[in-house]
Amino acid sequence: MRMGNRLVLAALLLLAGCGDSGSVAENQSAARQAPGEQVLGSETVQGVFTGWDKGDYVWARIKVDGREEFGAWSGPSPIDLFLDTHLGKPVTLTIETVRTDVPEAGGMTEIKRIAAASQGTQTAEAWWDSLSPEQRQDARIGLAGSLEPAPPAPAR
Repeated sequence: MRMGNRLVLAALLLLAGCGDSGSVAENQSAARQAPGEQVLGSETVQGVFTGWDKGDYVWARIKVDGREEFGAWSGPSPIDLFLDTHLGKPVTLTIETVRTDVPEAGGMTEIKRIAAASQGTQTAEAWWDSLSPEQRQDARIGLAGSLEPAPPAPAR
């Protein structure tokens, strides 16, 4: 992805997530529960964010001791941005199991979604609120770079 495309992706992330002037709570309440969606359960886990799975949607990969690594939708921004800056680090996550409309899967589907993230006492929201506008832009561009496809291997 060229730099111009990165900036377009970063702008789309901004529009879909947290703006500099909007509160995190307002953005989360709008993105948190879609009409007809059902929260089936919730758990809080301590794990390590290991990276992103990219397909029709972007899924955070989480490794929890004693369990197989799993994927979960990263939930409302700034959770995605927080996780991206905490790659390979221990985090505490609230994971919801929800039944929601996923058109690519044919309709109502059960998925895991990260509803909250923190490291120590710092939540994703407090981390976001502590950033300057320049740091927020850097976080968006960093996430856009993380979501770029890997360059093809050189031909032999």
